[in-house]
Amino acid sequence: MNEDYVLKQLEQLKDIGAAVEGEAQYAKGADSVDASVVVGADLLLFEVKSTRPVFAARGNANDYRKHLDRDIGKAFEQLEKAHTEYLAGNLPHLPAGRSAWGFVTPEPFYLANWTSIRQNLPAVSFPVAILFFTELEELVSGALNDKALVGFVQAATKPGTGAMDADPMDAIQRIKQRNGGVTPRNPLLDASFDTKTWEKVQAASND
Repeated sequence: MNEDYVLKQLEQLKDIGAAVEGEAQYAKGADSVDASVVVGADLLLFEVKSTRPVFAARGNANDYRKHLDRDIGKAFEQLEKAHTEYLAGNLPHLPAGRSAWGFVTPEPFYLANWTSIRQNLPAVSFPVAILFFTELEELVSGALNDKALVGFVQAATKPGTGAMDADPMDAIQRIKQRNGGVTPRNPLLDASFDTKTWEKVQAASND
């Protein structure tokens, strides 16, 4: 379900000329990441995990790291493997020479992009931003408005401060600055709120 939703969000980028693909295999029985997006010289790879920050991890740094190591760590390994196979030419549906990468979870891991936390995760040889669904939705909205993957690339780029390995929230703030202080509308979300089902919920709440 989570993978399907992320792919539906990303498929909106076809409106700006993106090539969007779901899961592919680099060898028989060996799956790559859950989704990929190509626009111009930029390539995004997405590995989607259903993990959520468990209660114990919300208030204890050691539990937080262990939780990341177990669940998000696996995603980093999958991203690194897919990157290696991509460079080796084993994902021929993806054009060579592109870069920029991502990773998605349903709920926020607010500390997960800080270097002090990420240093315990498996090493990756390319930029990786840990996003949650709301950030993904806002980055998609920004990309549709920019007609480019500027926000995604900024989200995955290591900030100059050195305290963080990636800063999606800063990338989203830049999108807002480019759009009069607000995030552009997300068509998929708007369409879901415009359905008859939502109208019935609204009517019931007004009774």
